[in-house]
Amino acid sequence: MTSAQRNPLLPDVPTLAESGVPGVDLLTWIGFVVPAGTPQPVIAKLHQELASILQMPQTRELLSGVGMTVVAGTPEQFAQTIQGDTQKFGRIIRAAGIRLD
Repeated sequence: MTSAQRNPLLPDVPTLAESGVPGVDLLTWIGFVVPAGTPQPVIAKLHQELASILQMPQTRELLSGVGMTVVAGTPEQFAQTIQGDTQKFGRIIRAAGIRLD
């Protein structure tokens, strides 16, 4: 497990930190993005509707059944997640000299 906590569906599988590799906290996320310049009222309405769907018990049950954790944050929080991952993986890519062919 690359996250900080064990997956409830795989409780016997230790995290990397538990396995002696500290400092690894990599999460896979799924989110909705819109084109730059999308009006704020449109973003707010999309967020409201998506957050409502993610709060539905059947949605949470379906997603947790496949090992996903629902995090219905704000658009600003999601932007911070994207920026943080871009910085983190950008450093790794540059340090490793990875190039797009």
